[in-house]
This record gives sequence, structure tokens and C-alpha cells, in this order.
Amino acid sequence: MYLSNLTNNDDKIFGMFGKDTPLWEEIKFISRQLGIIDTKAHNVITIDAVLIVISTLTSLFDEKIDYRITTISSIATIGILISVGFCIKTVWTKWATEFHSKDELKDFRNLKTKYLHCALITLLISLGLYIVALMFAIVDNFETQDNLAGETVVIQITQRKALQHTLINPGGNSGQSVAVCNLDEIVTGGGYLGGRGEDFYITHNKKRDDKSWLVIGRNNSTNSQNPVELTTFAECAKILT
Repeated sequence: MYLSNLTNNDDKIFGMFGKDTPLWEEIKFISRQLGIIDTKAHNVITIDAVLIVISTLTSLFDEKIDYRITTISSIATIGILISVGFCIKTVWTKWATEFHSKDELKDFRNLKTKYLHCALITLLISLGLYIVALMFAIVDNFETQDNLAGETVVIQITQRKALQHTLINPGGNSGQSVAVCNLDEIVTGGGYLGGRGEDFYITHNKKRDDKSWLVIGRNNSTNSQNPVELTTFAECAKILT
């Protein structure tokens, strides 16, 4: 990569490094080392990118993360970004024609190696922080499960009747009766009292919403002296902890 443009006939290059074979072989060896360093830096950048994506997705899809986990993950992400910066500095290209001696080429290799080492160190530190955050998340999950398992949940069922009776007159008249639960309760069932008669029919007997039970009846009796009294009740549930 760095010496790919050098040929045996390149007088300029040979003027810088000399034509003796051992020196030329050493220059090519250093060039290969530079290529290896760049390859490793690219691999570190790939790992950094994967960790950043995972950290971002985790923060987006989990809104109830403990502040300790969030803080540690944020520090780790900053470390990953620093690692990326060192990698970019590592792979920053400097062509062989810019060097005036073998020592300059060696200094450049050593500098790239230092940047790569810094990138690896910050990556390892960030990985360690991610592992610590993961351990906090696991412990927090177990504590939540233990708290839930230790709680005793009691459900209280109360029967609540309609505030007043509904009187349905004969002659095909209809009437309705509603029983309502309290604000901290939900309806789980219901029914009605009364509503007896040969020509009396219940046309609606079910939950109206989460808080009430509705019953509708129809009195088809032809006897004007035969009104039907209807009272609805609701079974209301309340969770006690």
C-alpha cells in the first residue's frame, strides 16, 4: 500500500533509501507492518460501530433503564467514540514519497502503533463498562422479579346495585337499569334482580364499559296492572396490595 508505487527504476525513491538490497527489503517489511496496523484499525472500527448501534437501540427501546446503567453505558459509548478517533488517526494515509529516510518511516510506524494501542485500550475499557452495565441490568431484573414474587395481591369483589329500581310498564315498553362500580374498581360480571313475568324478556344483559353493567328488559304484557320491577347489579373487582 505505502510502497506500491515504488519500482526498481524509481530513481527518486532509491535516492532516498539507497539501492542496497538489505535496506530495500527492510523498507518493504516496514511497509507490510503498516498495512497490518491499518487492517487491525479497520477491525477495531467495525467492533466500535457494532457496539454503538447496540447501545443506541437499547436506549431507544427500553425506557425504564436504571440511571446507573444509563450513566455507565454513556461513559462506555464516549470511550467507543474516542477509540474510533484513534483508529481514524491510525489509518490516516501518508505516502512513502513523503519520507526522507528509513528512520522517518520507522517513526511513522511506531506512531501508528501507539494510536492503535490507544484505540484497543479504550475499546477494552468500554467493553468492561458495558459488561458492568449488563451486570447491573441482570441484578436489577432479579430484584424486580423477587419483589413481584414477594408481593401478596388480594382481589376484593364487591356487588354493587343500581341506585334505584327500574319499573317497566306493560304494553311493549322497554326499560334499562345500570349498576356502576367505584372509580378504583373494574366490572367483572353482573346480572339483574326481578324481571319476572311470562311476557317479560331481557334483551340486553352485559358489560356496558369497564365500570358498569347494563340490563335492558321489555314488558310485552297486555295487563295494565302488571308492571315489572328490574334492578341491575355489578360485580366490581379492586386490587388490594
